[in-house]
Amino acid sequence: MKKVQKIIAIFLILALCLPFVFACGESEKDDNAPTTAAVDENNNADAVDNAAAPADETPAENVPAVEEATPAPVVEEAPVEDVPDSGTVKLLGKDSESQGDWIGKYGSEGYMIAEEFDELTKLPDYAKIEFEDEQFWTWWDSADGEPAHDDEELAAEREPNALYKSADKTERIAACWYKGDYFSLTVSVGNAPKKVTLYMNDFDSHDRSAEVVTRNKTGKAMKEPAEKVFFDVGEYSVGCYVSYVITGEIMFEFESISGANVVLSGVFFDPAP
Repeated sequence: MKKVQKIIAIFLILALCLPFVFACGESEKDDNAPTTAAVDENNNADAVDNAAAPADETPAENVPAVEEATPAPVVEEAPVEDVPDSGTVKLLGKDSESQGDWIGKYGSEGYMIAEEFDELTKLPDYAKIEFEDEQFWTWWDSADGEPAHDDEELAAEREPNALYKSADKTERIAACWYKGDYFSLTVSVGNAPKKVTLYMNDFDSHDRSAEVVTRNKTGKAMKEPAEKVFFDVGEYSVGCYVSYVITGEIMFEFESISGANVVLSGVFFDPAP
């Protein structure tokens, strides 16, 4: 009887303890396992991470730093320099009265009279003359003892057009720089203004007429003509001076309008008026 009572007592104790054992087991399982929502959230986060970075992408900590390319240096074009005119020119006028007698009127500072060996050239220190495309010719030189023409009347007409060789006025020469249609002469006088005079002479009366164009030069190109002077047949045949005031470097272009060719017999230098 006592034995039966002990067995019943043990069953009662076990019945009372079992609920507590199950409760503890459930609690442990809940604490260690994430909820369904948490699992879903973690799965979504992994999916986003996997989408953002391909599986074969090098981990960020192992990716070498990408250096920015050094920009190519900017090459600035040199500004186009506005080169000022290297010379100025102003026409003073023409003289068809003086003929070959330039003494006391022109060339007080220097001159260049057409002569085959340039023996009649006395340029001032400031002056420089350069021809282009010219040729040379001598019509008559009084030092040879020959008249200017076989016909005494024509000789009397022409001799006064020949330039005196020097201030003593004992000898004359009729010679020229020439070319068929065109030649040019560049005269440089420096920065101070100077009077430059050209002598044109159709000594052999070939009905010449001509045009002289002056241009001021720059470091880049020739500009438009600054002055144009026309010599008609009458002026040319008796000899004609044309005077300018120039500074710097000026090109004189001689162009034949009519007659055999274009000719120039002398260049004279004086102070600017």
